[in-house]
Amino acid sequence: MPCNSTCSTHCHLFRPLNLGDPSEGLLLSNTIPSDLQIATISTALDKAKQDITRVQDAIALLSAQRAELNEFIRLQGSVVSRRLPNEMLSEIFVRCVDADATFDPVHNAGWVLARVSRRWRSVALTTPDVWSHFVFRDYDYMRTGVHLPIPSRRFWEMQLERAQLAPLSICFTVATTDELADMFFAVAHQWKEITFVNNWHFSRFVKLGFDYPYLKRIILNDDDFRGPLLPANAPDADLVKALPALTDLALGSCDWKPFPGQLRLPWSQLNT
Repeated sequence: MPCNSTCSTHCHLFRPLNLGDPSEGLLLSNTIPSDLQIATISTALDKAKQDITRVQDAIALLSAQRAELNEFIRLQGSVVSRRLPNEMLSEIFVRCVDADATFDPVHNAGWVLARVSRRWRSVALTTPDVWSHFVFRDYDYMRTGVHLPIPSRRFWEMQLERAQLAPLSICFTVATTDELADMFFAVAHQWKEITFVNNWHFSRFVKLGFDYPYLKRIILNDDDFRGPLLPANAPDADLVKALPALTDLALGSCDWKPFPGQLRLPWSQLNT
């Protein structure tokens, strides 16, 4: 197969040199070369030096081509690498979630990511952890001094559906969750972290009688707690076995007189 124009310049580099022995065996003897032999050897030496120069030039050219090919691979490969495996893209999405962001179907990570492209939407909708955080602030202007749009109940239901069976992080507030409490207490067995800001929700939690296999952290934000955590006439509640994963309990400055008698918790496994 004949060489093409690209390789013809360098094909000689990959052939045997066939240098021969211009000294005609004088290397193996002490014979003094004749003038003709000296001329022949000198011609061969000059040719060898020229070949060395051509080889060095070729090496420089090939090195430059190798660098150009490496750059080509780097640049073009970066285009291919944009298509990350779905598993990696899913992990990136989870790390984009701001666990403390107020529930907002316009700006929350999951809702935003699902609008970028068809593929991103598919990955986002099949990554339950992206949808597992619910932070409900008080939307009452008289209390906050800020007008905030109240998301439709359907958005809360949609996000809860998309969370599937993922452990949930929920922050309850007073004004925004009374009407929605049933929805989230119905999946209390999926809670991973829960923040209560009033006695009513906390009392309901104690009375549920569920097991909470994922619940690691309970926060009692004392902003709206009034009096003791539980009514004085509340029956004793034993949650020791119901909270096998609980490691953190934040009481704030709440009135915690019911502990540890009226309400029994797995104190020995708490870190904070």
